[in-house]
Amino acid sequence: MTSWFDFWLNRSNWIFFVAAFAGQFFFSLIFLNGENSAWEKAVRGAGGEAPEEQIGFPPLEPERALSSLKANDAVDDYVLWQVIDIPFALLNVVVLSAAFGLFLLEAGLQHSVLRYLLWIPLIYLLMELIENSLVTAFALGAWAPTGLAALAQQSATTLKLVSGLGSFWLGIGCVVGAALISGIRLARR
Repeated sequence: MTSWFDFWLNRSNWIFFVAAFAGQFFFSLIFLNGENSAWEKAVRGAGGEAPEEQIGFPPLEPERALSSLKANDAVDDYVLWQVIDIPFALLNVVVLSAAFGLFLLEAGLQHSVLRYLLWIPLIYLLMELIENSLVTAFALGAWAPTGLAALAQQSATTLKLVSGLGSFWLGIGCVVGAALISGIRLARR
């Protein structure tokens, strides 16, 4: 864990953050936007809402979505999305970690307890990997989407959404905070 903290607390700067954000932005434009994007095809095939979008433990999921995928002949689109979702999640982790590191460095808090915020994107990534593995196994028929397997997927999805959305809003706050600190520092010169 120390090397994870050291990496972000020694390398985060505005150029790194902007480059990471641009990479994530363009990746999202290609794979998330438009009716024919991999994400839209997967969601449409799942009946309008994929299992990885649902927080909590909906009783009919993930079986409902998987039945819809099969009925709409969209299993391949869904599995393709699960593959594309891994680099998407990695890019999210890079952008969020860079934002957290940038704020901690700008605020001089890199040695404070706040450095542990850098764990949140890792929790998000771990839950994303567990979720993607399970829903892919479900979609391909390698594992039944019921019982403990469905509970594990729904738990991973819930933790992913909480840590991912929490990281997103915290990341925005970190970037705004870092910009304010940088602006004040620049104005004083």
